[in-house]
Amino acid sequence: MIDKNQVAQHFFFVSKSYDHEAFVQQQINRRLVQMLLQHGKKQFDRVLEIGCGTGGLTRLLNQNCEVVHWVLND
Repeated sequence: MIDKNQVAQHFFFVSKSYDHEAFVQQQINRRLVQMLLQHGKKQFDRVLEIGCGTGGLTRLLNQNCEVVHWVLND
């Protein structure tokens, strides 16, 4: 059996350092937003982000784009 409390505690512990260590993900997020903006994509009625993690891409999209409705899933 999987101890859900132990899994939750582990994810909480490692989430504190994730953003600092996730430099590749940060580069990818910046590139994705840059590509959207280069193609004139700045306004969205809906955004579905699957695997949003600690919200790196979400923050960049929110800073650079106008979104009416968000659905975030991790």
